[in-house]
Amino acid sequence: MSRRALPEPDLPGPAGEIRWSVAAAAVAIAGVAVLPRFMTGALAVQITEDLGFDLAELGGLFGIYFGVSAMGSAPLGRVAEWRGWSEVLRAAALGSAFTLIAIALVARDAWVIGLLFVVGGLTATASKSSANLALARSVPPEKYGFLFGVQHVAVPGATMLGGLAVPAFGLTVGWRWAFVTAAALAVAAAVAVPSERRAPPVPGGRTPPHSARVRTPLRTLALLAVAAALGIGAVDSLASFVVVYAVDIGFAEGTAGLLLALGSTAGIVTRLIAGWLIDRRQHAGLPGIAALLAAGTLGLIVVAIGGRDWVVAGSLIGFIGGWGWSGLLTFAVVSANPEAPAAATGIAHTGTYVGAAAGPALFGLLAEHVSYEAAWWSTAGALAAGDGHHGVGVDHRSGRGHGGGIRSSGMSDSHLHLYPHRRDRAVPIPPETYPLDHIERFVETAAGLGLAELAFTEHLYRCVESTELLGPFWEKADDPEVAFHTEDDIRADRTMSLERYVEAISGAKEAGLPVLLGLEVDFFPDSIEAVLDFIAPYPWDVLIGSIHWIDGWWFDRTHSIGEWERLGHRRVYEQFFALETELAASGAVDIVAHVDRVKYLGHRLDPEPVDLYTEFVTAAKRSGVAVELNSGGLRHPVEEIYPGPTLVRMFKEAGLDITFASDGHVPEQAGWGHAELRRAALDAGYTHTARFEARQRSLVPIT
Repeated sequence: MSRRALPEPDLPGPAGEIRWSVAAAAVAIAGVAVLPRFMTGALAVQITEDLGFDLAELGGLFGIYFGVSAMGSAPLGRVAEWRGWSEVLRAAALGSAFTLIAIALVARDAWVIGLLFVVGGLTATASKSSANLALARSVPPEKYGFLFGVQHVAVPGATMLGGLAVPAFGLTVGWRWAFVTAAALAVAAAVAVPSERRAPPVPGGRTPPHSARVRTPLRTLALLAVAAALGIGAVDSLASFVVVYAVDIGFAEGTAGLLLALGSTAGIVTRLIAGWLIDRRQHAGLPGIAALLAAGTLGLIVVAIGGRDWVVAGSLIGFIGGWGWSGLLTFAVVSANPEAPAAATGIAHTGTYVGAAAGPALFGLLAEHVSYEAAWWSTAGALAAGDGHHGVGVDHRSGRGHGGGIRSSGMSDSHLHLYPHRRDRAVPIPPETYPLDHIERFVETAAGLGLAELAFTEHLYRCVESTELLGPFWEKADDPEVAFHTEDDIRADRTMSLERYVEAISGAKEAGLPVLLGLEVDFFPDSIEAVLDFIAPYPWDVLIGSIHWIDGWWFDRTHSIGEWERLGHRRVYEQFFALETELAASGAVDIVAHVDRVKYLGHRLDPEPVDLYTEFVTAAKRSGVAVELNSGGLRHPVEEIYPGPTLVRMFKEAGLDITFASDGHVPEQAGWGHAELRRAALDAGYTHTARFEARQRSLVPIT
């Protein structure tokens, strides 16, 4: 049973290590795959003179290339998830080699190049998605920034090679030999692609297909795509026409090619520095992206008004700002979509290709039929618009976006209940009522601890609507007395209304309180499908799953503590973790709660059951479910966080996302134990927690 299509990830090296052979192949092929377009741009003076077409036709060729890339971006991202990064990377390199050698041998006019650019455009977009997937599967998340920065030097790197090809080939043996040499590089890159390693199947489960859910809302990815289209359209126009423009205003052809190479080098350095800063901060800040886009706009304005005296300075500033930010976009999208990085970036980078198609084409028309000055001004305007549009959907003051991504919002408590259990203490407010001021007191307590948001996740079993859904599950207990105590507690606790609970939390959200609507789904394998179908119509922000019963036995209640001795401690742990593993593998929920709650009453195994932990972690990694660090254990007899240090370290080594949870049941417990949770996460090497809204995941830096 699986509610979610799951990815089958490549296995990274030892924890924290990079598979350098994969990273090198991803970067190399991302570069060689775009050589057909950037070699054409750099050698445009020689090609247009030889084949007899003008600037407008040159811009149209670039439009074809990236137009095809835009159409193929999203579907080829899915293909990469399905077929695996190794196969698609190799095909992309060979496709680029074919395009390059065919242009060198048979290009006689713009039409032939246009037809070959159809192949080249598909090659380019396939290489980008598969390279993103390869890095996401082979690089630890805390090192994404620099490695994605390195991957994003592919375009300026290809541009730099194109610029160097002008004096090396274009002015000596001819432009066609430059394409032959580039084709040889592409073939060599294809041969060097390493094999892809597969994860073993989940114990007792089925091998999932090569597809996964994109977590970031489509609206957010669309907004990012629009911003990317405006920004990339501008800087690609600069890369496409700076050589031709420089020659037109008096530069020697060789010098103009070197200007392009110098600008590309500046873009490379900026992307690497930006990636390095991301890894240091583990955060892709919007102000930094905005500053780079603003710098790029300034550079293009300088080119527009400065003429020959200022074209070098303006071009360098334009390349630094216009190309420096794009790696941050990929970092944010991949980090927010660990299950489907190729599919998510395929959607977001559709805008990249739209901009790359439209920008140079429009520039060529303006330069040919109006003036270069008009073309440069329009390009600067597009980059400025991209800067402004980048903030749409994100509130810079609160840091809260409307979808997935790396966010700057504050920390949260992702697991709270409105009322105590009836058997634990006297309930101060009748559980049939849900006053707003009661919810406000939770928020006030959390705010005093520096927490910005709360997720209420009431138990499904406490709601009267669950009676028929869950059935008399206590009857599965072997001992009638155990069944009696479980039934008695359930009936005493089942006093809430799911409908009114949803209305109360939704109303608090509408009133402006920083709360999220969640549900704690009590996991029973035989009823989970019916439960998910029943709760599907409600507007949940987050679903957490938990295990509280083993065959009708409420294992953490003292009234049935004798079952521990009857069954034996090891057997109890085995039964508990078998259920936890099935829950993690099911894809039914977003977060697995208090993973080792079986230790609630203080029953521990010595040595720890690492074999049982491993089965759970393997299942969680394959499904992509997050896990929580829960401070409730500090209030329980075990007097320890759920889970213990060994499991938290295993979570980090497996790359599982975490959330912080107090599991509080009264306002005074909101955010309780946050400092201890933070310390446990940092000690294990975590730098982010996960946040869910509308069941979409984003990452928040631990502060």
